[in-house]
Amino acid sequence: MRREFGVLLAIIVVVIVMVGGYFISNYFKREKEASKFNGIVILSPKDGELISESKIKVKGYAQASKGIINFKIDDREKGYVEIPEKAEKYSYFEKDIALSNIDLAGEIGKKIILSVYQKSLKDNTEINKVSITLELAKKVFLYFNNTKFDPDLIDCSKVYPVSREVHILTDPLEVMHLLLQGPPDEEREKGYTSPIPKEVRINGLSISDGIAKIDFSNLNPGGSCRVTAIRAEITETLKQFPGVKEVIISVDGNVEEALQP
Repeated sequence: MRREFGVLLAIIVVVIVMVGGYFISNYFKREKEASKFNGIVILSPKDGELISESKIKVKGYAQASKGIINFKIDDREKGYVEIPEKAEKYSYFEKDIALSNIDLAGEIGKKIILSVYQKSLKDNTEINKVSITLELAKKVFLYFNNTKFDPDLIDCSKVYPVSREVHILTDPLEVMHLLLQGPPDEEREKGYTSPIPKEVRINGLSISDGIAKIDFSNLNPGGSCRVTAIRAEITETLKQFPGVKEVIISVDGNVEEALQP
Protein backbone atom coordinates (compact mmCIF):
# COMPACT_ATOMS: atom_id res chain seq x y z
CA MET A 1 0.00 0.00 0.00
CA ARG A 2 2.82 2.37 0.96
CA ARG A 3 4.64 1.46 -2.25
CA GLU A 4 1.58 2.26 -4.38
CA PHE A 5 1.14 5.55 -2.52
CA GLY A 6 4.78 6.40 -3.15
CA VAL A 7 4.45 5.70 -6.87
CA LEU A 8 1.29 7.83 -7.08
CA LEU A 9 3.01 10.66 -5.21
CA ALA A 10 5.98 10.49 -7.58
CA ILE A 11 3.68 10.66 -10.61
CA ILE A 12 1.90 13.70 -9.13
CA VAL A 13 5.24 15.44 -8.51
CA VAL A 14 6.38 14.76 -12.09
CA VAL A 15 3.10 16.13 -13.51
CA ILE A 16 3.36 19.27 -11.37
CA VAL A 17 6.93 19.84 -12.48
CA MET A 18 6.02 19.35 -16.17
CA VAL A 19 2.98 21.62 -16.02
CA GLY A 20 4.88 24.23 -14.07
CA GLY A 21 7.75 24.07 -16.55
CA TYR A 22 5.34 24.50 -19.44
CA PHE A 23 3.77 27.65 -17.98
CA ILE A 24 7.13 29.10 -16.98
CA SER A 25 8.51 28.42 -20.45
CA ASN A 26 5.51 30.08 -22.12
CA TYR A 27 5.72 33.05 -19.76
CA PHE A 28 9.32 33.75 -20.70
CA LYS A 29 8.52 33.11 -24.37
CA ARG A 30 5.75 35.74 -24.27
CA GLU A 31 8.02 38.15 -22.45
CA LYS A 32 10.74 37.59 -25.04
CA GLU A 33 8.30 38.13 -27.94
CA ALA A 34 6.91 41.30 -26.37
CA SER A 35 10.38 42.71 -25.84
CA LYS A 36 11.13 42.42 -29.55
CA PHE A 37 8.29 44.84 -30.34
CA ASN A 38 9.42 47.67 -28.06
CA GLY A 39 6.13 47.56 -26.20
CA ILE A 40 3.91 47.72 -29.32
CA VAL A 41 2.47 44.55 -30.86
CA ILE A 42 0.41 44.56 -34.09
CA LEU A 43 -2.02 41.63 -34.05
CA SER A 44 -3.85 42.48 -37.25
CA PRO A 45 -3.24 42.87 -40.12
CA LYS A 46 -0.29 40.51 -40.45
CA ASP A 47 2.92 41.36 -42.27
CA GLY A 48 2.44 40.60 -45.98
CA GLU A 49 -1.36 40.37 -45.69
CA LEU A 50 -3.54 41.07 -48.71
CA ILE A 51 -5.69 44.19 -48.25
CA SER A 52 -8.81 44.24 -50.43
CA GLU A 53 -10.86 47.05 -48.86
CA SER A 54 -10.43 50.82 -48.78
CA LYS A 55 -10.12 50.70 -45.00
CA ILE A 56 -7.71 48.86 -42.70
CA LYS A 57 -8.65 47.85 -39.16
CA VAL A 58 -5.49 47.79 -37.05
CA LYS A 59 -5.58 45.76 -33.83
CA GLY A 60 -2.84 45.34 -31.29
CA TYR A 61 -1.45 45.74 -27.81
CA ALA A 62 0.74 48.45 -26.33
CA GLN A 63 2.29 48.88 -22.94
CA ALA A 64 -0.04 50.87 -20.70
CA SER A 65 2.73 53.38 -20.13
CA LYS A 66 3.06 54.21 -23.84
CA GLY A 67 0.47 57.00 -23.82
CA ILE A 68 -0.28 58.00 -27.43
CA ILE A 69 0.21 55.56 -30.31
CA ASN A 70 0.48 57.05 -33.81
CA PHE A 71 -0.25 55.49 -37.21
CA LYS A 72 0.90 56.20 -40.73
CA ILE A 73 0.86 54.60 -44.17
CA ASP A 74 4.05 55.15 -46.10
CA ASP A 75 4.78 58.83 -45.28
CA ARG A 76 1.21 59.93 -44.54
CA GLU A 77 0.12 60.26 -40.92
CA LYS A 78 -3.18 58.49 -40.19
CA GLY A 79 -4.17 59.59 -36.72
CA TYR A 80 -3.56 58.19 -33.26
CA VAL A 81 -5.12 56.45 -30.26
CA GLU A 82 -4.57 57.11 -26.58
CA ILE A 83 -3.51 54.15 -24.47
CA PRO A 84 -5.14 54.46 -21.03
CA GLU A 85 -2.98 53.69 -18.03
CA LYS A 86 -4.21 50.47 -16.44
CA ALA A 87 -3.04 48.04 -13.82
CA GLU A 88 -2.43 45.50 -16.58
CA LYS A 89 0.92 45.51 -18.36
CA TYR A 90 -0.59 45.81 -21.84
CA SER A 91 -3.62 47.64 -23.21
CA TYR A 92 -5.58 46.58 -26.29
CA PHE A 93 -6.14 49.09 -29.11
CA GLU A 94 -8.06 49.30 -32.39
CA LYS A 95 -7.87 51.87 -35.17
CA ASP A 96 -9.73 52.13 -38.48
CA ILE A 97 -7.48 53.65 -41.12
CA ALA A 98 -8.96 54.84 -44.42
CA LEU A 99 -6.82 54.57 -47.53
CA SER A 100 -7.88 58.06 -48.58
CA ASN A 101 -5.08 60.27 -49.94
CA ILE A 102 -3.10 57.12 -50.70
CA ASP A 103 -2.13 56.49 -54.32
CA LEU A 104 -3.85 53.17 -55.06
CA ALA A 105 -3.03 53.18 -58.75
CA GLY A 106 -0.37 50.97 -60.22
CA GLU A 107 0.20 47.28 -60.52
CA ILE A 108 -1.79 44.49 -58.89
CA GLY A 109 -0.25 43.74 -55.52
CA LYS A 110 1.10 47.23 -54.89
CA LYS A 111 2.81 47.32 -51.50
CA ILE A 112 2.34 49.89 -48.74
CA ILE A 113 3.99 50.19 -45.33
CA LEU A 114 1.87 50.53 -42.19
CA SER A 115 3.74 51.94 -39.19
CA VAL A 116 2.67 52.16 -35.55
CA TYR A 117 4.89 54.31 -33.34
CA GLN A 118 5.29 56.95 -30.66
CA LYS A 119 6.62 60.47 -30.90
CA SER A 120 9.45 61.60 -28.71
CA LEU A 121 8.43 64.28 -26.22
CA LYS A 122 11.88 65.76 -26.62
CA ASP A 123 12.07 66.38 -30.38
CA ASN A 124 8.89 64.81 -31.85
CA THR A 125 10.88 62.13 -33.70
CA GLU A 126 9.48 58.63 -34.20
CA ILE A 127 10.41 56.09 -31.53
CA ASN A 128 9.45 52.48 -30.73
CA LYS A 129 8.23 52.09 -34.32
CA VAL A 130 6.81 48.82 -35.63
CA SER A 131 6.24 48.53 -39.40
CA ILE A 132 4.64 45.88 -41.59
CA THR A 133 4.27 45.60 -45.35
CA LEU A 134 0.79 45.13 -46.84
CA GLU A 135 -0.26 44.20 -50.36
CA LEU A 136 -3.10 46.00 -52.12
CA ALA A 137 -5.17 43.59 -54.17
CA LYS A 138 -8.39 41.68 -53.84
CA LYS A 139 -9.70 38.26 -54.72
CA VAL A 140 -12.82 37.86 -56.83
CA PHE A 141 -14.58 34.79 -58.17
CA LEU A 142 -15.80 33.85 -61.65
CA TYR A 143 -18.37 31.07 -61.95
CA PHE A 144 -18.20 28.44 -64.71
CA ASN A 145 -19.63 25.03 -65.55
CA ASN A 146 -17.32 22.09 -64.98
CA THR A 147 -17.47 18.89 -67.03
CA LYS A 148 -15.37 16.94 -64.52
CA PHE A 149 -17.59 17.76 -61.56
CA ASP A 150 -20.73 17.24 -63.67
CA PRO A 151 -19.66 15.22 -66.77
CA ASP A 152 -23.11 15.04 -68.36
CA LEU A 153 -24.17 18.55 -67.26
CA ILE A 154 -27.19 17.01 -65.57
CA ASP A 155 -27.78 20.26 -63.71
CA CYS A 156 -27.00 23.08 -66.15
CA SER A 157 -27.48 25.67 -63.41
CA LYS A 158 -24.62 24.23 -61.38
CA VAL A 159 -21.57 26.50 -61.59
CA TYR A 160 -18.27 26.46 -59.74
CA PRO A 161 -16.03 29.34 -58.62
CA VAL A 162 -12.48 30.04 -59.72
CA SER A 163 -10.55 32.87 -58.12
CA ARG A 164 -8.76 35.83 -59.67
CA GLU A 165 -6.45 38.26 -57.90
CA VAL A 166 -7.23 41.71 -59.23
CA HIS A 167 -6.37 45.34 -58.53
CA ILE A 168 -7.95 46.79 -55.40
CA LEU A 169 -9.83 49.34 -57.55
CA THR A 170 -11.37 46.70 -59.82
CA ASP A 171 -15.14 47.21 -60.00
CA PRO A 172 -17.98 44.75 -60.79
CA LEU A 173 -18.10 45.75 -64.47
CA GLU A 174 -14.43 44.83 -64.91
CA VAL A 175 -15.07 41.50 -63.19
CA MET A 176 -17.90 40.76 -65.63
CA HIS A 177 -15.54 41.48 -68.53
CA LEU A 178 -13.23 38.84 -67.02
CA LEU A 179 -16.17 36.41 -66.97
CA LEU A 180 -16.76 36.96 -70.70
CA GLN A 181 -13.16 35.96 -71.40
CA GLY A 182 -13.96 32.47 -70.14
CA PRO A 183 -11.56 30.10 -68.41
CA PRO A 184 -7.95 30.00 -69.66
CA ASP A 185 -6.38 26.79 -70.96
CA GLU A 186 -5.09 25.62 -67.57
CA GLU A 187 -8.59 25.85 -66.09
CA ARG A 188 -10.17 24.20 -69.14
CA GLU A 189 -7.85 21.24 -68.55
CA LYS A 190 -9.48 20.96 -65.11
CA GLY A 191 -12.95 20.82 -66.67
CA TYR A 192 -14.04 24.44 -66.43
CA THR A 193 -16.00 25.67 -69.40
CA SER A 194 -18.31 28.53 -70.36
CA PRO A 195 -21.12 28.61 -72.94
CA ILE A 196 -21.07 32.42 -73.23
CA PRO A 197 -20.44 33.31 -76.90
CA LYS A 198 -17.20 35.17 -77.64
CA GLU A 199 -19.02 37.95 -79.50
CA VAL A 200 -21.06 38.98 -76.43
CA ARG A 201 -20.59 42.57 -75.26
CA ILE A 202 -21.71 44.38 -72.10
CA ASN A 203 -23.72 47.55 -72.72
CA GLY A 204 -24.06 48.57 -69.11
CA LEU A 205 -24.19 47.46 -65.47
CA SER A 206 -25.84 49.14 -62.49
CA ILE A 207 -26.22 48.04 -58.87
CA SER A 208 -28.84 49.69 -56.69
CA ASP A 209 -31.11 48.66 -53.80
CA GLY A 210 -29.78 45.10 -53.85
CA ILE A 211 -30.51 44.62 -57.56
CA ALA A 212 -27.82 44.26 -60.23
CA LYS A 213 -29.04 45.09 -63.74
CA ILE A 214 -26.80 44.09 -66.63
CA ASP A 215 -27.46 44.58 -70.34
CA PHE A 216 -25.75 42.68 -73.15
CA SER A 217 -25.50 42.63 -76.93
CA ASN A 218 -25.16 39.48 -79.08
CA LEU A 219 -26.39 37.23 -76.27
CA ASN A 220 -28.90 34.92 -77.98
CA PRO A 221 -27.38 31.46 -77.58
CA GLY A 222 -30.47 29.23 -77.85
CA GLY A 223 -30.84 25.85 -76.18
CA SER A 224 -32.41 25.33 -72.77
CA CYS A 225 -29.31 23.99 -70.99
CA ARG A 226 -26.99 26.59 -72.49
CA VAL A 227 -29.31 29.44 -71.56
CA THR A 228 -29.61 28.11 -67.99
CA ALA A 229 -25.83 27.80 -67.67
CA ILE A 230 -25.19 31.33 -68.95
CA ARG A 231 -27.77 32.81 -66.60
CA ALA A 232 -26.22 30.93 -63.66
CA GLU A 233 -22.67 32.11 -64.49
CA ILE A 234 -23.73 35.75 -64.73
CA THR A 235 -26.00 35.64 -61.67
CA GLU A 236 -23.56 33.91 -59.32
CA THR A 237 -20.64 36.10 -60.38
CA LEU A 238 -22.66 39.24 -59.67
CA LYS A 239 -24.06 37.97 -56.37
CA GLN A 240 -20.61 37.91 -54.80
CA PHE A 241 -20.66 41.71 -54.57
CA PRO A 242 -21.91 43.23 -51.30
CA GLY A 243 -25.63 43.83 -51.16
CA VAL A 244 -26.52 42.12 -54.45
CA LYS A 245 -29.51 39.85 -53.86
CA GLU A 246 -31.14 39.85 -57.30
CA VAL A 247 -29.80 39.96 -60.86
CA ILE A 248 -31.80 41.19 -63.86
CA ILE A 249 -30.37 40.33 -67.28
CA SER A 250 -31.41 42.10 -70.47
CA VAL A 251 -30.30 41.99 -74.10
CA ASP A 252 -30.32 45.31 -75.96
CA GLY A 253 -32.61 46.65 -73.25
CA ASN A 254 -35.12 43.79 -73.49
CA VAL A 255 -35.60 41.84 -70.27
CA GLU A 256 -38.54 39.64 -71.28
CA GLU A 257 -36.80 38.00 -74.25
CA ALA A 258 -33.32 37.83 -72.74
CA LEU A 259 -31.84 34.33 -72.48
CA GLN A 260 -34.87 32.48 -73.75
CA PRO A 261 -34.36 28.88 -74.94
